[in-house]
Amino acid sequence: MEKFVQFVPNHWILVTGFIVTLFLLFLDVRWKQGIGRNTHLTPSQVVWLINNEKAIVIDIRDSKIFEKGHITHAINIPIVALNEQLNAINQYKQKPLIIVCSFGNKSLRFMNKLRKHDFQKIYILSGGMGAWKSSNMPVVKLRS
Repeated sequence: MEKFVQFVPNHWILVTGFIVTLFLLFLDVRWKQGIGRNTHLTPSQVVWLINNEKAIVIDIRDSKIFEKGHITHAINIPIVALNEQLNAINQYKQKPLIIVCSFGNKSLRFMNKLRKHDFQKIYILSGGMGAWKSSNMPVVKLRS
């Protein structure tokens, strides 16, 4: 311990560089996880993004649940079908994408998969459709 105490003041530039490097690595990991970016949106922020930026809503819930109620003009791509549907959504790479699930807990995994395929503007509806309905936002139901 005594050598460490002597090392730090004698090599303060090296120690500072080490601490800064650790901090930047920590930020990079959090950035890749989508934490620290404003990726989680409230329902009113989602409405603004749809109206002003022509955002595309991708609902990753099961098709049967999707049919019972979804956001207007949402595209249903169940999370298990992402790889098969990737070509279908490639046309939206330059547009903001909003990922929606039931409660917001599965969207991060879907978002990370899209990032691996060079999608950049990806957002998550925080709280999912539960938050959307709680905010009394409009829901479209498919007729059976």
